[in-house]
Formats: sequence, structure tokens, C-alpha cells
Amino acid sequence: MIKEKLAALIGDALKQARAEGDLDLDLNIQLDANLTGDKGVLLERPRDPEHGDLSCALPLQIAALAGLSAGSSGGAAEKLAQSIASHMCSGPGLYLAAVSVRAPGFINFKLSAVALAEVLSDIVRQQSRYGFPAEKIAADDAVNWASRTNCAPDADIYRTYVYCRSVLRQAQEPRINILSGLLEEPLLSPQQWRDFLCEMKDGPAIFLDLFSDGGRLACDLILELDDFPRQVRAAGEFNESARLRRYTRAMAQDLRRFCGRFNLGEGLFCSQLSVLKARLGLIFATKQVLGNALGIIELSAPERI
Repeated sequence: MIKEKLAALIGDALKQARAEGDLDLDLNIQLDANLTGDKGVLLERPRDPEHGDLSCALPLQIAALAGLSAGSSGGAAEKLAQSIASHMCSGPGLYLAAVSVRAPGFINFKLSAVALAEVLSDIVRQQSRYGFPAEKIAADDAVNWASRTNCAPDADIYRTYVYCRSVLRQAQEPRINILSGLLEEPLLSPQQWRDFLCEMKDGPAIFLDLFSDGGRLACDLILELDDFPRQVRAAGEFNESARLRRYTRAMAQDLRRFCGRFNLGEGLFCSQLSVLKARLGLIFATKQVLGNALGIIELSAPERI
């Protein structure tokens, strides 16, 4: 998952900065795995898109443990943030497109298009296995695990799943041109659809056109999809049955926001084939995760409502 991988990169950068004596701040504290591991590094979506895709306040946490305020010692937390950021690689072709620091001690991350697109490719490859912990797959524990996560979905989740299926079906069926009244060929022929399914599994390249326009909305949705395995684990471990429903509803809302930016009808079905495939790929991955969520709560995904 993106957040777990990024948290590990942050921890590695902090350790490297300390080992090389590159920290501007002598903390004199022990930084254990609880602070620098994936559970200790809290990554959140910044409200301002100019601040990147994810933001981390770890330098402020460390400065607080050292008994320093954010503005003391000449901006101790901000200096620490600069030191950590300087040991994180970013740029074209890398996992991170950019890393920046914002006062009083935040580190902002811009994810690369490849990193985001790989999430979608991974979902398509795993399909019904995506997000399921090992104990859910094991037959002897499946019933107990399902009972710990059971919650009733609402109509909003059903409608979004059916919408995804409808869009994907429309792309494969002949359509009537509302202006000419003539029957047109499908957007994707049967062979193109088969090729499309293979391309999604082969790697992230097919999804990259998502970020040419509307990238922020696509990123919002992809980060929600990427968080599905963690949400499933938490729902099972802590018996938080409503958690999965809240999460799935948020995912559905993100999909509607992404699709809502396009005009009705032909707006979503772009005439440029690469863009069309990228959009359909995002909808395909969202449908898969919605279906997996409905499967977890022991309900079958609907064809229509």
C-alpha cells in the first residue's frame, strides 16, 4: 500500500540522516519502530492541492518528544523536516514526483503517476483476492472473520456498484447516435476489450492518462482504493463493523466526483482511445473493490437495482 511504503521510506530517510550526522537538531531521544514504522507515521491528505498528495507531521512529533516547540531553536521541527526530505529521492521515473517542506514542520509528498497507476494494476491482477486477509481466505476461519465485519450496506454503495457495471457494459455495446439515429459500433470491440483486460494486468502504463487532466480527483479515488486492505484488517481486528461501510461510502463518493467532472454521455467516453481506457480502467478497479467489500459483508454484488 502507498502509505505503508511511504512510511517506510520516511523511516529510512530519518535513519540515514542520523547515521550521516546530517540532522540540524540533536534530539537525544530514542526513535523506535512505534514512531517511525508504518503505524507511527501518520500520512494525511492536505486540504490545499498545492501541498501535494500526502502530508506528514513526523518532525513535529519528534520535536515534541524532545521537549521543543515547533518554533523554538530556530524552527527545530522545520529543520528536521528539511533533513529528512533531503534524504528522500524524488523526480521523473521515481516513486515520488516531489518532496517539499512546509512550516512549521510538515513534509509534503507528490506521488508519481506510476506509483498511483500501479495500485490499479495490482487490483486488476488480484481481483477478488484484493484486500482479503489470509484468515478470510482460510475456510476454517471464514465464518468467524465474516461475523466480525458484518454490517449492512446502504443503497448508495449499491447504486455506485451498478453504475460502474453499467458504464463498462456501455463501452462494449453498440450505441444509437442521438443526432443521426444510427446504430454505432461499440467504443471497444470484443477484441479491444480482451486486450484492455490484459493491458491492465500487465502494468501501470495503461492508466497514466488519468493524470493528464482531473488528476487530483483520480488521486483521491486511487488512495481510497489503496486503503482497502487496511480498512478490511481494522474491521476484522477491532470489530468495527460500521468502519467498512463508512469507508466504502467514501469510495463511492470519490468515484462520483471523478465521473461528475465530465459532461453526461460522451464526456466520460472520450474519443481518444488511451484516455478512454484509462478512465474505464479506474472504473473497473473501483467496481472490483466495491464488489469485494460487498462480498466481505456476505452480500452478493447486484447487477441492477
